[in-house]
Amino acid sequence: MAINEVYLALLEISLMLFVAEAFKGLASRYGLTEVVGELIAGVVIGPYMLGGLINKALGLGLIAINNYVLLFSEFAVIMLIFSAGLQQGISGLLRAGLWSFLGAAFGAILPFAGISLILVSGLGLAKAMFVGAAAAATSLAAASGIANELGLKGRPMDFLLAAGAIDDVISLIIFSVAMGYATGSASASSLLRVTLYYVVAWLIVTGISVAVLPRIINRLSGRYSYSFSLLSLFGLTTVMVGLGFSPIIASYIAGLSLSSSARRDDLERLASGLSSLFGPLFFVIAGAEVNLFTAGLGSLELALVLTALAAALKFAGVLPFAYFTSKNRYGAISSSLGMIPRGEMGLAIAVTGLEAGLIGNYIYTSIVLMALLTTVIGAITFSWYARTRMSSIMAKDSTL
Repeated sequence: MAINEVYLALLEISLMLFVAEAFKGLASRYGLTEVVGELIAGVVIGPYMLGGLINKALGLGLIAINNYVLLFSEFAVIMLIFSAGLQQGISGLLRAGLWSFLGAAFGAILPFAGISLILVSGLGLAKAMFVGAAAAATSLAAASGIANELGLKGRPMDFLLAAGAIDDVISLIIFSVAMGYATGSASASSLLRVTLYYVVAWLIVTGISVAVLPRIINRLSGRYSYSFSLLSLFGLTTVMVGLGFSPIIASYIAGLSLSSSARRDDLERLASGLSSLFGPLFFVIAGAEVNLFTAGLGSLELALVLTALAAALKFAGVLPFAYFTSKNRYGAISSSLGMIPRGEMGLAIAVTGLEAGLIGNYIYTSIVLMALLTTVIGAITFSWYARTRMSSIMAKDSTL
């Protein structure tokens, strides 16, 4: 008897969440952050390892990562970032101020430029730029997930969230430049147009959302709070994705906008509850999509080089501006370490390059492994440093 794939997807999601809880417990036991446990759980239960054996034993595609599963994964990361935006609020963004923008800019441009220059002799300029673009953006999902797990707040956390969201916009500009060069359409005027488009569109959408959404929800009856917040979140996500932005940026703006409403506490409870339940799914799926068996020695070597460069250059680009924000070297180091994980934006760039034929499986596999390794390394170092320096980081106004 054939089983409807919808029910198989629901069973798959439930199984993945269950396995994630087990690995989160193991990670905590050995002093690792839960995000690391969730990523490892995904690799283990994914279709290329244990999941494949389960599929063969059952004679059906239980672990398939189909569109239904990916839908829940997208929902999970959107709710996670929405919750982070709600908790930070407009005041937190203003506290981070200009330094968060500069930290995001240098933290994205330095890995892009450094990796492009180092790899150009081996890969050629077009492919080197594409790899550099994939290494530019921080995984805001990983950073906010770890910070929420540890209960970190304050100026360094404000800097981390703001810079992580802004560098998605900057990475879109960098990606457009790399794509333009690879397709032969790059020019000074096109670069200027792309930059103006993303910056102006981001500012306009953010300004309208911040001005309008809180006023509407404040005028509605309390019974509409949850439904209107979800309508705002996914309406804004749809609009911004249509404009060429990442859903990560949209969910962050939605959280920031509604944080100034009178229903903020209720919305935080909703977002926190949903992200706590489904949040791990995003990281499990990210791990499950890694096929270690197709990674040859060359891909692995390139992945290790990319990981080292991406981590070092991101840290170097962010650190000075993180310090100017917090005026606390412990807080600055902590938030800079939190910027190391790569993820959703880099993987999206890699998929685009693969589908367009601009990079092959060799480079694609290396980028995926780099995203996984930087997330694991960033999660471990960020959580370890934040725990060991918690009292210093939380001193005075530089609390985290």
